Amino acid sequence: VKEVQGLLSCGIDLNCRCMQAIGYKEVVECLKNGDLQSTMRDIIKQNTRRYAKRQITFFKKLPNLVALNPAEATAKNVLKLL
Repeated sequence: VKEVQGLLSCGIDLNCRCMQAIGYKEVVECLKNGDLQSTMRDIIKQNTRRYAKRQITFFKKLPNLVALNPAEATAKNVLKLL
């Protein structure tokens, strides 16, 4: 919240692309509407989950995609795939 307030006080326009990122736009709406921060956090969490779901859908459509288990994603294992 302090970061967004700082950006707004520096004159960053609300329509600026950086202010449309997840987290920033919800904070701006919260500040404008006087919403509770708990409500704002819930909306940010929901929007983050929706974005992650869109990413998963996108990546599932890519041919030759190899999914790695994060625990197994060492540099050695990744280089084997290249």
